[in-house]
Amino acid sequence: MSPVFQPKAVHGDVDEPSRRKDYGSLDDCLTVPGYDGVPIAFFGPIPMSRQTMNVSETLAMGLAHHQAGRLKDAEEVYSRVLDTDSENPEALHLLGTLALQTERPDRALKLIEKAILKNPGEPSYHNNLGEAHRAFGDNAAAIVCYRRALEIAPDFSDSLSNLGDVLTEEGELEEAEACYRHAIDTDAGSCEALAGLGTLLGKAGILDDAERCYRQALAIASEHPEYLNNLGLVLKDLHRPEEACDCFHQALEAAPDHAAIHNNLGNTLEALGKSIDAHACYSRAIALDPNFPEASYNLGKLLMTEGRLDDSMACYLRVLEIAPDHARAHQGIGYIHFLRGQWRDAWEGYEWRWRDSDRRHRSFTQARWQGEPIKDKTVLVWSEQGVGDEIFFASMVPDVMAAGAHVVLESDPRLVPLYQRSFQGVECVVRADPPIARIVSDSIDFQIPIGSLGRWFRSSPGDFPDRRSYLSADGEKTRAFRAQYRKGRDELLIGISWLSKNVEFGGDKSMTLREWLPAIRIPGARFIDLQYGDTADERRDFADGTGETLFHDEEVDSLADLDVFAAQVAALDLVISISNTTVHLAGALGVPVWVLLSTVLVPPGRWMVEREDSPWYPCLRLFRQSQRGEWGNVIERVVRELTQMVDIRR
Repeated sequence: MSPVFQPKAVHGDVDEPSRRKDYGSLDDCLTVPGYDGVPIAFFGPIPMSRQTMNVSETLAMGLAHHQAGRLKDAEEVYSRVLDTDSENPEALHLLGTLALQTERPDRALKLIEKAILKNPGEPSYHNNLGEAHRAFGDNAAAIVCYRRALEIAPDFSDSLSNLGDVLTEEGELEEAEACYRHAIDTDAGSCEALAGLGTLLGKAGILDDAERCYRQALAIASEHPEYLNNLGLVLKDLHRPEEACDCFHQALEAAPDHAAIHNNLGNTLEALGKSIDAHACYSRAIALDPNFPEASYNLGKLLMTEGRLDDSMACYLRVLEIAPDHARAHQGIGYIHFLRGQWRDAWEGYEWRWRDSDRRHRSFTQARWQGEPIKDKTVLVWSEQGVGDEIFFASMVPDVMAAGAHVVLESDPRLVPLYQRSFQGVECVVRADPPIARIVSDSIDFQIPIGSLGRWFRSSPGDFPDRRSYLSADGEKTRAFRAQYRKGRDELLIGISWLSKNVEFGGDKSMTLREWLPAIRIPGARFIDLQYGDTADERRDFADGTGETLFHDEEVDSLADLDVFAAQVAALDLVISISNTTVHLAGALGVPVWVLLSTVLVPPGRWMVEREDSPWYPCLRLFRQSQRGEWGNVIERVVRELTQMVDIRR
């Protein structure tokens, strides 16, 4: 059967098109005896008044109705055949197929099974019986049917494609790919196989090849909305959002009332910063299908980033009315609680991250720590998410130690030297895949992901310790950096970072180096480049265009050696940065840090709303935009306060 036109909705990090089935059109594999596979529409409509037709002619008339979408008329004709020949296999099969199209899979199963009893050697019957099983969600039975069809007709492209679809759903990607490629080799015009291969390659992250597959399918069926939608999803993942929007618009021309495509368009427009248009798309999707949870979720996420927290909460709660176990909606509610400083409820929502299908799960044999006494117990605190998150959550490692536990702390290998120096008595180990033997040791009593510590140690404002720092840089390296940077001059040493490469929110969070010019020109301050990655071109363009230079230490690679980078940061008087890993490192080291924030409230909401400080880092201050995308007011404030600092030192 042809693929369902029901594209999967976009909801965030990893999107994939659906390969579900649409039983609204008749498959070419259905044949009528005596016509040798020639499409029955070729013969034109056959009048109902003819009473002398034989069985084949009557079936042909029913099939003509069927192909024209006159399903009630087709059903009457097929039933008429069975009234006179109750065991006619083709009539049973066609009536079963019609039942499948009209969402009566139980009736479809009975009819097609009966057809097979009468004609077990017809591959299309087994293929469509597989489709009926699949409509029930019974993929195992569907696979058996498809394989039986292929035993009869090894090159039957429809069954090859359908088998590929189910194997893809079951994670058997290697065999699924072989099925699709066999189908394409057999029938180069098999859109279903091309689209299925595109889906598989997209799941595997082979996006360029996935794009080629969808474009080949569209070369055959240029207005097919499913293929247009799924190509749009691939182009979005390839960071070509404008082209993705074009695909979604074309898909909507063919299917203007399809909620999922409106939702996908909204998600892509949001990525382009077109929040008003995105809002309209999500609202349209909800109007078309009020029980479509992804549209309400995406609208809630958008409203949250805009600071409309009550409206966002209402959307998330609506999602949970439709889908009570929607993990991202629970997380979204947790993020709102984080933004409001409602810590206990925030952590409850945050725990739903482990039920998010996009998150990689790790299995441990040790019991999960659930807050019970751990004095004299060994607790594994294992890493999750990125380096910045690891540093952020590491503020609670001393709390686990204070509870009397021996801590085994797993982390990114680049953090191990820093952690070993900072957490005396903690056993620091590297994260590896597969995990090192120590991680799976029976001598460990409990395990917990580092991001879940907050549930037990930061559930109220009073739980935040009055502690300036919790990480310690290498003192000798720090002194050497400071001496090198000052060179005998009494200048403020200020490190800056301006770029985030976060796929979803990096554009809103980031600045250009040119926007820093008013600050960099302040006399009495020396600015140091702390931006990770290669900044040579931007620094060169900045110098050529302004006459100012930003010092870059070639001996420091902030991505490769975090211990050296920590010493560099610790040598400074102040760090000013957009929200990224540099901020967390400076805050953990106790270095004064000013964070420049977009108006977009980025999950998980750790900077809260309206505050100018953070309970996580006492040395940190927050400088917020007054208007989205406008950094001018933020830099003006930075210049005023930096000028005052320099004047005080003089």
